Amino acid sequence: MQKLSGVLERSKKEGLSERIYLFPADGAPKTPMYAGFLVGHEWDAAVLLDSDEEGEKARKKITDLYLKEGAERSKFRVLMLGKAAGISKTDSAVEDLFPDEFYLDCVNAAYGTSINMSDLPIDGSTMITKRVEHVLKTRFGRDKLDKGKIMNQFLKHFDSWDDASKLPPGTADRAEKLFKSINAAFAEHT
Repeated sequence: MQKLSGVLERSKKEGLSERIYLFPADGAPKTPMYAGFLVGHEWDAAVLLDSDEEGEKARKKITDLYLKEGAERSKFRVLMLGKAAGISKTDSAVEDLFPDEFYLDCVNAAYGTSINMSDLPIDGSTMITKRVEHVLKTRFGRDKLDKGKIMNQFLKHFDSWDDASKLPPGTADRAEKLFKSINAAFAEHT
């Protein structure tokens, strides 16, 4: 997200505010623990959750545990990625800021496969990661999708993206909308 923000900022588009520090929570199930810590210390903080079943469970748990009582004092908020970025898919994650075709190209480069968009299931989740993982498991005998391998392919592309116009189609618009949503959420408490 920081690299994507940098590309947008170099193109005079809105990136993530320098006031905002990101740290990974290692999955939606762990976010309520982090939220409890942040709420308990009354930090001006937020969590950005994938817009999927796990993200919704985490949102509900955070809301039920920490934001119902005393919410008027809390400077903590929960953002759902799909809504914040204007992604129209039913389910979405950070990878869905990019076009599915681009993500699939990165998967094919990382795994040495030649998966086509037509190979991906259309029932179940709309998240590109879940659709690709299904094919890797059923057709290629993989245990799971290794997001680290895919991220290495993303990073190779980031080296050539010195301007937002070079990003895959639609990525700059979705990313800028996401960063504007995050920045606006923090502007409410300044």
